[in-house]
Amino acid sequence: RLSFDTFTQVAEEFLLPGNPSSHLETTLERDDYEQSIEPLLDRTISCVDSALKDAGMHAGQLDKVILVGGSTRTPLVEQLLTQKLGHRPSAEIDPDLCVALGAAVQGALLSGQDVDRVLIEITPHTLGVRCAETRDPLGPANAFAPIIPRGSALPCKRSQTFYTMVPGQTEVSTDVYQGEAAVVTENIFVGKIELADLDPDSPADSPISVTFTMNLNGMLEVRAVDRRTGKEASTEIKRLNESSKQAGSQTEFGSVSADEISEMLGRVSAGQPSQTDEAQSSQSDEALEADSKPSNTLTRRLDELMPSIHATRQNADEQDAEEIDDLVAQLKAAADSNNSEAFSEKVEALEDLLFYLNDA
Repeated sequence: RLSFDTFTQVAEEFLLPGNPSSHLETTLERDDYEQSIEPLLDRTISCVDSALKDAGMHAGQLDKVILVGGSTRTPLVEQLLTQKLGHRPSAEIDPDLCVALGAAVQGALLSGQDVDRVLIEITPHTLGVRCAETRDPLGPANAFAPIIPRGSALPCKRSQTFYTMVPGQTEVSTDVYQGEAAVVTENIFVGKIELADLDPDSPADSPISVTFTMNLNGMLEVRAVDRRTGKEASTEIKRLNESSKQAGSQTEFGSVSADEISEMLGRVSAGQPSQTDEAQSSQSDEALEADSKPSNTLTRRLDELMPSIHATRQNADEQDAEEIDDLVAQLKAAADSNNSEAFSEKVEALEDLLFYLNDA
């Protein structure tokens, strides 16, 4: 539970024989758990050092880090490995099933069976919230706090605890962003929820738990809970182009192309400023509507996609190349007619095609 939630309730009855009142009911925090397993984490890092030394390699020579075993779900394990190796561990494989899957694949290979590649749905970009870097109520709240990291296998659920800024704070605004930058203004705003009517007598640093849950269809549920009062607020954020008949608590978030993700990651690693349009990082609902953008924005976005499209097409077979050309033609037509809905639909189809062709 503490791998996904920041706290959990523990209730056990009759712990001592002959003592009818020996019951335990308490709240266990993730921080307490992480402190208790610190010796095991230190030993884990020692094992990593030993493995690299035995292989005659250094961390920079690694292509990918894969987590195996259920205990690797502990968020601190991922953090320590990222710091140690300079790689964020891959999250495409369920760590609980990784050993069994590997054994099954190996068994099939040994018995002479053909083993096909296994495809798993993952999140194409990091999802998180806006927060303040310090407890200064007058300081800027422009830090991006990741909750679901890019590349996480779907479905997934992640939770983090945040804290109020001032005593008597009666409202908390949770702004949701997608992107890879440490500053929210360099990422893309996708939605928000308001947690209101909090305890006016609450002190500063009152805990607020924020939970992201994403299903296989890309539906993101955001839930914020005031730990003092139990009050909660939630909303659902859907992928762009999915039909949305319900009003009020549902909004839509746009897809980000593989090319844009690579460009965003490149800017972050190089320390360059973001080129994201101001309209995309605005917190207004109007900024989320793609059809409010002029046609030259669609044309410009198509131009930005072309280098990635061209590079993939060069290595594609005849059938895949024809499919790419057909989607590009439809994208050009949608851009010329300023049809943002059709444009976004074709971009998503093209992203999927490019992703699987590049991964093949």
